Amino acid sequence: MKKLGSGTFTVAFKHPSSKKVILKSVDPVKRAMASGRLPKSDLFPEVVFINKETHRVHVYSMKHYKTLSSKGIGTFDGIEKLKTVLTPKHARLYKELVLVSETNSEGIREFIEEIRNISNEFHTEREEIIRYAKALSKETKRKLIFEAQPFNVAVENKKLILFDCFYPMNVAAYYN
Repeated sequence: MKKLGSGTFTVAFKHPSSKKVILKSVDPVKRAMASGRLPKSDLFPEVVFINKETHRVHVYSMKHYKTLSSKGIGTFDGIEKLKTVLTPKHARLYKELVLVSETNSEGIREFIEEIRNISNEFHTEREEIIRYAKALSKETKRKLIFEAQPFNVAVENKKLILFDCFYPMNVAAYYN
């Protein structure tokens, strides 16, 4: 399998015969996403557990999404450039989520307080994200951070996908 990239917790590979990626991960967030116990939402991908490679490394599959960064979009690109790959509404939502992620450094509770301040235009999306964040925090039993960087979000049918926006706050503690 061809390696697509890696991060702190996960290595992604292109599945040889499908439009999916294979994720080898020690990420508690991926484990929670594959648990089947999180609310369904079009804003978040479906992650499927495949097997346990070692006592810590789990293998998952997920649809292969194109990230905003792979489409040449940076964090602070103008709304006009975002509209070339996202619907106008999802471009505005992404800009608001970037602002929230800049102020979110204390965990899910603070993230929820901040996201409640985004425009009421995104009431439905805001409530979906809050439900998902609460369930994710409960499932992982970890203090999580939200980050909406271009390499953490993707686009499908001009809509935003938050595929890798939550991560454990204290990475060092996770490995100890």
